[in-house]
Amino acid sequence: RARFSGLPMPSQGPTVHAILELTPSQLAGRMAAQLSRFNWQQILGGVMNQEEIEQTLTGENIFVVKPPRDIGFVGFIGAYIDEVQKICSGVPLLVVDYLQRIKGKGNDMRSMVSGVVDDLVDLTESRDMYTLLLSKGSRGGSRAMRGGAKGEELVDAAAETSAIEAGSSVMLAITYENRDGSEDTDVGLEIAKGRFGATGSSIGMRFHGPSGRWTELDGPPLSKADIQAEVAILDAMNSQLDGFESRNEIVAKAGGNKQQGLQTLKRLIVPGGPIEQRGRRYYRRGGVEND
Repeated sequence: RARFSGLPMPSQGPTVHAILELTPSQLAGRMAAQLSRFNWQQILGGVMNQEEIEQTLTGENIFVVKPPRDIGFVGFIGAYIDEVQKICSGVPLLVVDYLQRIKGKGNDMRSMVSGVVDDLVDLTESRDMYTLLLSKGSRGGSRAMRGGAKGEELVDAAAETSAIEAGSSVMLAITYENRDGSEDTDVGLEIAKGRFGATGSSIGMRFHGPSGRWTELDGPPLSKADIQAEVAILDAMNSQLDGFESRNEIVAKAGGNKQQGLQTLKRLIVPGGPIEQRGRRYYRRGGVEND
């Protein structure tokens, strides 16, 4: 949303990124990594000088601010957006990074977070703007996100209070399985709530940690169990080049859970896929058929 060539389009409003965890220089390093051949640790280590970083970030319609911790966040950020709108047209997007770092009022974390969420909802609804609120998951929610929970199952995954869900028009939960040793992590962006649209959908994304780059996948990412089932099915097909008479026969040859095997076959037997049906038999695409 923030990126442009030449000048921002008339409808391309400014992005205000309120950071409460990183420093502005750390965020600049991460943004430069997304746009260059270096990773963010190299950039923070000095591989690019200030002029090179500034040239890399040219064309970013974004304002970065680190609000003081000793004053009210919502009042401060509202006044900051007012100043930004004096020099930039278009509807602003506020990114709050992240919720649990805001010092709210109350006797415990739950009441503090709930009050902050209510104040942010009031701020957003009081003017023409968007707000993207980043929140860490609760312990239980984090386990569900890593355990394969989907869509609406994750609507209460946010930490501390249900006010996060109640105040949201859309809730997106990032789910993933730990893949040790890999720089890339495949994640599912689960639409847990959509006040103005369908919920339960999943978007596949790939995150490259060292650079911070995101790319979209053709579909939701496969779990480790799905990948193992797919390998077993294809190994079974490769071991019997004259094909199989039925899907149940393929699954029996592959072993493992029958239901998961049948679901895997459904994903593989598609036009142009690795398994094809010819007549009444199933063959590995590209395999040799024995007459």
